[in-house]
Amino acid sequence: MKKSTFTGTGVALVTPFKRDDSIDFRALTNVVEHVIKNGVEYLVALGTTGETPVLSDKEQGEVIR
Repeated sequence: MKKSTFTGTGVALVTPFKRDDSIDFRALTNVVEHVIKNGVEYLVALGTTGETPVLSDKEQGEVIR
């Protein structure tokens, strides 16, 4: 059996939006800081919970920065 690259606790992130449908980077930063502070070993951004299909390539790049 092949060893998995990912071990430990991971979190699939949601992509928070403002009322005007722009990405809420302040809220995203707060979520990331919260889960890291509480012991998460890895994050999954832009997965199926990350609203990827509705984001432009530029927005996707901004989320993973």
